[in-house]
Amino acid sequence: MTDNRLAHETLTMAQADLLAPLVNAIAEGLIDVVDWIGRRLGL
Repeated sequence: MTDNRLAHETLTMAQADLLAPLVNAIAEGLIDVVDWIGRRLGL
């Protein structure tokens, strides 16, 4: 049972490692879009 939990935690960690760059890229993209819109509106 412990091995199964360890495997699940390892899988979750692997997923987090894969998702982190994607989440960062999306966040940076949103920041860029908001910044661009702000400049277009003269804010």
